[in-house]
Amino acid sequence: QAIMVTGYSEKFVTVQPAHIRIKRPMSPESLLYRRAAGAGIFADQGQIQAAATASIARDSQRMADMITNSEEYLCAQAIRGTITYVSADEDAFEIDFARAAGNTITLSGADLWTASTGVPADDILDAKRLISNAEGLVPTAIVMGSLAASAFIKNVNVRSELDNRRLSAGELTLQSQFTDDGAIFLGTYAGLPCWEYARQVTLPDGTAFDLIRQKFAEVICASPAAENVIYYGSIPDIDALQQGNWVGQRFSKSWVEKDPSALIQLATSRPIPVTRRPDSNVSIQVVA
Repeated sequence: QAIMVTGYSEKFVTVQPAHIRIKRPMSPESLLYRRAAGAGIFADQGQIQAAATASIARDSQRMADMITNSEEYLCAQAIRGTITYVSADEDAFEIDFARAAGNTITLSGADLWTASTGVPADDILDAKRLISNAEGLVPTAIVMGSLAASAFIKNVNVRSELDNRRLSAGELTLQSQFTDDGAIFLGTYAGLPCWEYARQVTLPDGTAFDLIRQKFAEVICASPAAENVIYYGSIPDIDALQQGNWVGQRFSKSWVEKDPSALIQLATSRPIPVTRRPDSNVSIQVVA
């Protein structure tokens, strides 16, 4: 007889996406009577209308950027295996992707990248093994926080092996600068491109949040096989419901308040980034 084997196990849970909903009032004074830099002193009707349209577009872009920052805040947590956030009414939420505990590595003593005996290539190899054994995938990059990146480029083993050449638009670039989104290419090491990404976002309570933890190096797999995806939940809004249980990245609307007169702009999004293969990422704390 054939040997009886088991199939894959499955677990189903219900997850509620984050609910981002922001609005901004625009008064007639800000639209009609605020003269922008470079505008004529004696503006005609057409110039006033153009300035008002530009002001509305600028504020709309500001709201879109705030939602994008919120999405990145969630994505930065997703690669760590858990998303936590607090809503406006102080309800706390946590989404756990059940990443293996061993995928968070904490170095100590002589293994730290700040130590002369620390060998980052060995730690990266360990991370590669974890990802390969668990998911059969190959990591695509290493992204470091500020303190981790400083320790990395000062490490004697790295300095002797780091390939800091980078092909850009057909030309060899020997010096890297920060990109517009706050990342800087450090070089290729242990077969992987290495980046510092020290960008922060400001949370609603005013505290700063490191998208990549300062003391950590994140070994990530961003290939399509890793199945990293952002889902969007349906928008709980009557106007959206009238369009047929509307689901998308953004839902926006505007209306006019009669008294006091104001134009209200509103934008809503319900994102949830999901690492469908969570063990394809490894977090290494490289600085004590």
